Amino acid sequence: MFRTIWTCREEKIRYLFRSCEGNGDIYRSSPPTFYMLGLITMDTIQKIQEIMRDVFEDDDIVLSPDTTMEEIEEQDKVNYVRLILAIQDDFEVKLSIEQTNRLRTVGELVRLVESEQLSKPIDFIKEFKKIPPEDQRDYLTAHIQSEINRVLGFEPSGLKDRGKSFTSLGMDSLMMLDVKDRLQTSLGYSLPLTLLSEYPTLDMLVEYIFTGILGQEFPGKPVGAAARTTGEYQVLSTHKKNGFYPQLHNQKELYVWHEQVENKACMHLYFVYRIRSRVDAAAMRQAFHALMDRHEALRIAYTQHGTDWMQQVRTDHAVDFEAFDDPSQPFEEIAKAVSASAREPFELEQGRVLRGRLFNRGIDDHILSFVAHHIAMDALSWSIVLDELWRLYQAYDRGVEPGIPPVDGSFTDFIDWQTTRLDGVEGERLWVYWQEQLEGNISRVNFPTDHPRPMVNRHYGAGYPLQLDVRLTSQLRELARAGGSTLNALIMAVFQALLYRRTGNGDFSIGMHTANRVQSEFSRTVGYLADIVPIRARISSGMSFGELLQQTTHTLMAAMKHQGYPLGLLAKRFNLDQHPSYSPIDVWFTMLPLRVFHDPGLLLHPNATSITRGGLRLEAFDTESHNIDWLGVWYDLELNLMEGEDIIFGALVYNKDLFEETTIAELVHQFKQLLESIVAETGQII
Repeated sequence: MFRTIWTCREEKIRYLFRSCEGNGDIYRSSPPTFYMLGLITMDTIQKIQEIMRDVFEDDDIVLSPDTTMEEIEEQDKVNYVRLILAIQDDFEVKLSIEQTNRLRTVGELVRLVESEQLSKPIDFIKEFKKIPPEDQRDYLTAHIQSEINRVLGFEPSGLKDRGKSFTSLGMDSLMMLDVKDRLQTSLGYSLPLTLLSEYPTLDMLVEYIFTGILGQEFPGKPVGAAARTTGEYQVLSTHKKNGFYPQLHNQKELYVWHEQVENKACMHLYFVYRIRSRVDAAAMRQAFHALMDRHEALRIAYTQHGTDWMQQVRTDHAVDFEAFDDPSQPFEEIAKAVSASAREPFELEQGRVLRGRLFNRGIDDHILSFVAHHIAMDALSWSIVLDELWRLYQAYDRGVEPGIPPVDGSFTDFIDWQTTRLDGVEGERLWVYWQEQLEGNISRVNFPTDHPRPMVNRHYGAGYPLQLDVRLTSQLRELARAGGSTLNALIMAVFQALLYRRTGNGDFSIGMHTANRVQSEFSRTVGYLADIVPIRARISSGMSFGELLQQTTHTLMAAMKHQGYPLGLLAKRFNLDQHPSYSPIDVWFTMLPLRVFHDPGLLLHPNATSITRGGLRLEAFDTESHNIDWLGVWYDLELNLMEGEDIIFGALVYNKDLFEETTIAELVHQFKQLLESIVAETGQII
């Protein structure tokens, strides 16, 4: 007889019905194995019956769904209490005498027990292994389908076409993240951020998880430094020479910039908190130290050997964390110190890529700032680091050992994997795609500037704020769903249309960051894994916005499937001129859901108040008014947007040596006007 705890009601129904087909043993008597009284199973009733026989020491007890709870209690009130406790322990659920006193029959007791079981998180892999091998794919499909139905608000049978794309079902980027997070939790595996973009139908998603994740080995192949299997690639640590690893292509670009550009702060990532609770500076320093021990990228030294750019993991790393205890120091002076820390250059050759500063203004008033060099981490790494920092701090503050699991894939593992990938068949496949997609060139937008381009790009930047209200955000989401697209693709298409109208250039590429975490073991890896892909727009006279949206949606999905081929390598193989004043990409676009950034994301929202993490009450620090909001710019124009639950917000960042603020303000105004116009008439000619 089949026994298990199920993740959801519809999965249980599907499996039991499949089990019933052609199986005469399922029917012991009438009624069958499961009563359609809220999924009351004879299995559960018989188990309760066995427990009751043990407790009451009576082997003649027989229960049915109609047996009243009053009958049981009248037999022996003391043993009745013992029975409830025994059921609670045996089924591993929480029951109370008050709850059971409200029940009339054993059938209602079974419903209560099963509902408690169904609401519990389960070890999916453990249950998956219990399923006969020939039924495992169906079980996984039912589970994934149920999670998708929940996110989309469908009935259990709502997702019928397994080959239909998620976007055509109305799933936007936030929903995709929600499904990814749900599956990551239930499966117990780290999954790539771009999971549903990479595998955009139910069949494709099931195939990837079944063969690529669950099909490898239970509970999965560990990632090791010596040798491991990563998807279809066998990776050996052969790229380490005399203790040094090669710098990745994206790291090389930043290392050269670090050596050459005037405004080195353009490569800094930072976050500043105001803490309105007690802070133990020693525990914070200990947590900072533990982070560096956990993640190789936070203690890597960078250097150049001739024409080779190299990096080495330091074992004798120093922790750059300082605490200042001076409650009398004026707030403005602290703000200046925070700003100076955000702009202070890092010593990459010494492996100093992360710094922390804690300013104490009183028992429940502190300023905590973190600054990191982009060569050591990307935006997702930033989120991982902050998440772990609060957990580490809370453990050390309480004097206990942190319960954080070890990192699956280290940054040097990623170096080995990516280097092997690019040197192999997969690298050639990616190269062929991008060569055909871009036709041997990365065409710039060439947006007209207010000032002549200087001989050397100094990378000083500023940003003009942009916010789309609740009404417009909702309308844009609905428009994307109706067009079988995503909000991200829609906003990018509008931006492309605006650039076309302002320049007359109908063939250009804008840069977009990709997470480049296509392997699940690197989903929690800290380092600069992200890369930039050129998204090509080909706009012809008479093209409608609907046609452009379809083109952009297709191009984005194809780019996500072919991410991981570095922009620097593309430029090199295309023999593009390298110039100190500009890069192959001159305009950049990004729109990320706040949920991607977890804790810091919650405080980035314009209406954010405070959150509690690690036992600390955190508030956002007003960086803009203290001159640390824009540390620099990489490209001529950068549209940086965040997607919240209700609004879209961000800024159009620009190179101050090229543009006046008035030009950017006008561009933002035109962008918002075009968004409103597209909502009113999608079929308009661009």
